[in-house]
Amino acid sequence: GETRCLEVLRYDVEPSYDGVRIDGAQALGLETTTITHRLEWSSDDSNVAGGWKICARALPLTTESSGPWTVFGPCELDTSDRNCVTSPNFPARYSNDEECIMVVRSDTTRYVDLVEYDVAPPHDTLLMGSEPVMDAQGREINDTIAWRSDKSQRAGGWKLCAAESIGGGGAWLSA
Repeated sequence: GETRCLEVLRYDVEPSYDGVRIDGAQALGLETTTITHRLEWSSDDSNVAGGWKICARALPLTTESSGPWTVFGPCELDTSDRNCVTSPNFPARYSNDEECIMVVRSDTTRYVDLVEYDVAPPHDTLLMGSEPVMDAQGREINDTIAWRSDKSQRAGGWKLCAAESIGGGGAWLSA
């Protein structure tokens, strides 16, 4: 099916008993993710919580695929190493008000190494699900990766490389 972007704006459910599943994976909280097939809600008949709010958004228009990555938006596939993806204009400064979604092929377990990281916190964010990607050496990729810069400061950007194993540095998939 067609891939769409979902933004989880509120997520207050009874842990272990109630939940939203997106394409079969449990939603974990505030995050930006993609959906291809279905969203499912289930709850038991005991406690009540605040509920959830999930909004669909159009994906950024530009789409590129190479090696393990599919990139929606202005983020770039590294032309010298197809295992890597970078912020727009890397290693020069990225622009204000940018957004990208990056998905890694799930046919093999993949890890990510954060090779470079120079962003203007707290409003410019690189997230895997709802978790910041700031120290991702050998971190297992278990969710969509999302980049968002705000309208204020800019910095040098970031570079992520997919790897087959922890500390693999992406060299397993050469051009």
